[in-house]
Order: sequence, then C-alpha cells, then structure tokens
Amino acid sequence: MLDFVPNHVGVDHPWVRQRSELFVQSPAAAPGAFAQETGKEVRWLAHGKDPYFAPWTDTAQLDYRCAATRAAMTQLLQSIARRCDGVRVRHGDAGTE
Repeated sequence: MLDFVPNHVGVDHPWVRQRSELFVQSPAAAPGAFAQETGKEVRWLAHGKDPYFAPWTDTAQLDYRCAATRAAMTQLLQSIARRCDGVRVRHGDAGTE
C-alpha cells in the first residue's frame, strides 16, 4: 500500500527545476514562495500548504489548473498503480484522507 499525496512534491524533486510550469507560481517574490532557477530564468514557486497553517517550506505546490500538471500526475499515478497492490490518495494534511 502506498500513500499518494498529489498536491505537492519535495523542493528537491526534479520537476521543480525541469518542469517548473507544473507549479503554482508568482510573477515576483511573495510570501510562501521561493525562487527557483530553471536554467533559463528564475521562477517564484509556491510552497505547499494547508489553509490553516504556514506553508511547508520543504514542498512545492502543484498547479492543477494546468492541463500538463493533470496529465503528468495521471501518468505518475498509473505508473505507481502498476507497481503497488493498493494506493491511498491523501490530502496534504497528514491527518485527513
């Protein structure tokens, strides 16, 4: 059984640098965002968070408004499902499902 938390990834995930368009971002520095060098430019990506707590500074928030994010995460979930007996999809808050 694998817990799948689809709303964010760690800031060290390869997508943060290689596919920064998949993340919630700001055009400039903003609270809860961090600067990420993409090789071409610096982008301000949002940290993952829950509405009741400060941002998790070790995460980057995926942007599901973007079709490419939805496609990438669907592909990832299908890949995981082929390897696991079960997958439990969880919210970012470890106390909820």
